[in-house]
Amino acid sequence: MRVSPKHSAGSVSIGLIRVGNALKFYLSQNDIFIINTNIMIIL
Repeated sequence: MRVSPKHSAGSVSIGLIRVGNALKFYLSQNDIFIINTNIMIIL
């Protein structure tokens, strides 16, 4: 089972895009929580 570099690179980039979108959605849902956490870390 050989996978061409182009195919594997495409799969990786698609995976990264999906992870990035999931992170963006998660962060947008939890902005207030994250801000509060950052403030507590700073203080």
